[in-house]
This record gives sequence, structure tokens and C-alpha cells, in this order.
Amino acid sequence: MTDSKARRGSAAIEFAVGLPVILALLLGTVEYSVMFGQRAAAVEAAREAAWVVALDDATVSEAQARARSVLAGRGVYCAGDACRVELVIVETDPPLVQCDVWVRYPALTGFVPTPEWIGSRHEIALEE
Repeated sequence: MTDSKARRGSAAIEFAVGLPVILALLLGTVEYSVMFGQRAAAVEAAREAAWVVALDDATVSEAQARARSVLAGRGVYCAGDACRVELVIVETDPPLVQCDVWVRYPALTGFVPTPEWIGSRHEIALEE
């Protein structure tokens, strides 16, 4: 075997060993980037819905519609049971508006562990 054939063979082995590691890093980066983007959308939707109730005296259905609108604007699929928006007014002193937004997260690659639901809670105190 000549020296150039040995070098080509070792390059192929190095490529075969290194490729899965590089793909794992790439797929993990893509999966977690999308997941954190959906988390940011859930945080924004919870904040917007709580603000609508606290500042505009909106109804629960109007606040839920606002949260779904924010999610749609961020490209989050929110039809059927793919997301939940829950609003509660907690009778404390001062009263609090609590908004929970949960978005179902279907794993893109299945390569890295991800949660089934991504959620956020936002609370705002109501002033009288």
C-alpha cells in the first residue's frame, strides 16, 4: 500500500468518526433554537394577555384571542389543543392577573430530549 492510499483511507475514517459528532451538535443546536423561540413566544403571549386584562379591562376570551394572535404572529402553530391560554384573577391585596400560556412542542428531530409542552406564566397586580 502506498503512502497516498493510506492517507486517503485515514481521511475517510476520520470523516466517518467526526461526522456523527458534527451532526449531533448541529441537530441539537437547531432543535434547541426552535424550542427557545417557542418559549419566547409563550412568554410574550402570556405578558400581552395579562396586560390586556389589567389595562383594558378585557374579557377572558378577548385576552385569549390576543395571546393566540401573538403566538400566530411569532409563527407558533396554535390550532385545536396545540396551545392553552388560562387566565385567573387572584383575590389578593392588590388583586393579581395570572396568565398561563402552554404550547405543545412537537420535536423536530427527535434527536435530543425536549418537553412535550412549553409554557410561561405572567402575573400583573391590578391597581384600583
